[in-house]
Amino acid sequence: MALRLRRRLQRVGGGTFVVSLPKRWVERMNLNRGSEVIVEEGPGGSVIIYTDEPSQLKTSVVFESEKEDVSLNRILSKYLAGYDVIEIEFSEGMNLATRRKIISFIKNLSGMEVEEESELGMVLRCISSPMNPRGLIKKMHRIAFTMLKDAILVARTGNRELAEMVRDRDDELDRSYFTAVRTARKALMDFRLMRRFGISPVKLMDFRMAAMFEEWIGDHAVDLTETRFEGDMGTLPKDLEVLQNLALRSFMTGEEVLVHKVKNLSERMGRYLGEGEFFELVGRVVRTYTDIADLSSSPWEDEGGQ
Repeated sequence: MALRLRRRLQRVGGGTFVVSLPKRWVERMNLNRGSEVIVEEGPGGSVIIYTDEPSQLKTSVVFESEKEDVSLNRILSKYLAGYDVIEIEFSEGMNLATRRKIISFIKNLSGMEVEEESELGMVLRCISSPMNPRGLIKKMHRIAFTMLKDAILVARTGNRELAEMVRDRDDELDRSYFTAVRTARKALMDFRLMRRFGISPVKLMDFRMAAMFEEWIGDHAVDLTETRFEGDMGTLPKDLEVLQNLALRSFMTGEEVLVHKVKNLSERMGRYLGEGEFFELVGRVVRTYTDIADLSSSPWEDEGGQ
């Protein structure tokens, strides 16, 4: 349970105000007399105290059996929660088949590697640093739109090899989405990361939502590869490209005029989209880009973040 204590201000030397820090927190941070902490004014009149020392979150997962669905989902949940070290233990021991399932599964988790293993389990460690949210959302945006363009070409030509490429890139997009969720969770728990990224807590939440929307666009692209379209698409491919660029720019800059452009274009596209599964999926993509643009109302806190 998180610490929540009430303290009284003390005045020292007639001018300086001091307040005592919780002993449990000081010991957990490995601080001693003379250690340096950073005091920073936060939102809503709050004061945030933290150290420059990086911390690692460690957790244990104990399994009574070797059921794949249970073990893999629990590992994923710990990874997404931001844990750096995950100790896995099987009460009845771990067989070769289970080991292979876990190793194959963590390939989908960026930076996660096996550090130690024995007949009873293994220790997983994430060796990669959290990615800057700005760069990560741009990467997801590029992957999702490339999938979308190729999926539309598949719908027109029936090229199954290209359809498989779209599905392969969906795995890459899923990995990036997992990384985005993990990054947002870690930054919300570690003020140092927020300062390093130069991002506000509200924008972190928007970033998490935008990542989810990009993952949805990838899913719609995969579904589009199972549809067929015959005839003239008119300005649809070009309009989609303009729309996705406007949506990303509005999210990154917070410019209200760009949001209006996204909504005007999406409304125009909605008027010429036809009926059937193909156009239904394209309509979902258009609405999702509008949702991304709507997230631009909260600005990035500090464009100088590294």
